[in-house]
Amino acid sequence: PILHSTSQEIKAARENYLTSKSNNYPQFSVQIGINRNRNLSGVAGPNYDNASMLRMSYNLLDGGVDMAQQRRNAYAIEEAQQIRDRTLRAIQENVELAWTDMEIAGQVRKLYAGQRES
Repeated sequence: PILHSTSQEIKAARENYLTSKSNNYPQFSVQIGINRNRNLSGVAGPNYDNASMLRMSYNLLDGGVDMAQQRRNAYAIEEAQQIRDRTLRAIQENVELAWTDMEIAGQVRKLYAGQRES
């Protein structure tokens, strides 16, 4: 479970990095409006209004904040990978220690069994 958790942290850090890169690209929005009115503002008769707008927003003068956020997110990826690697090494070490303890316990058991028989 711990190793799976660290892998998910790496995945989340990568997604945060990709999200922070989205600020480098322009954003587009479309707005469409239609009005069908009669006798509007004291003017007799129909009043039809159609409007559509394509808007592009591009943050050119952000002062490097977006790039700094990308660097922080890249560092978070590296940090999560290092935590995963340390966790994997700790798990391997614990398994090796447990295996060694099991082998020693088997040898001690054989020794006691030999002493009991004699």
